[in-house]
Amino acid sequence: MEEDSLMYTGNGSGSNAGTRFSTEDESVHCHVVVEQAACAVVRPHSVWPADQRAQRAEDQPDTADTLGWSPDFGTPLGGEPKHWKRTGDYPAVGTGATLSNDHKLSVVTSWENDDEVVCGAHENNVTCVFDAHGFTVGLDTYETW
Repeated sequence: MEEDSLMYTGNGSGSNAGTRFSTEDESVHCHVVVEQAACAVVRPHSVWPADQRAQRAEDQPDTADTLGWSPDFGTPLGGEPKHWKRTGDYPAVGTGATLSNDHKLSVVTSWENDDEVVCGAHENNVTCVFDAHGFTVGLDTYETW
């Protein structure tokens, strides 16, 4: 079922900006802003592939918990998503509404190009897609393309 992304979008700036949501069990928290889309797994989870770490993540601990696209980590929208350790307020955790299982939403990431990230929840995993690339992530799930 398609949701209205405005119901998941906060007002303001900083960590309150953008569209934020979590899975029903609150194990995955996602945050989409201009040119960035990422999900953090906030509970202990499976080990993620070392060869898919983002740039600038090599100085971080091996306990990556965030997967997605962020120019700050050399993983721009349009490329294959990578993982890193969440730092600072992005992606925001604990600030979004619940996206029910088997629901999805589309978030515009660029008004100039009508770019959209589409994310959906299924069995407490999240799948996000942008153009030909995407990811699925959860406590025991990690897949990128």
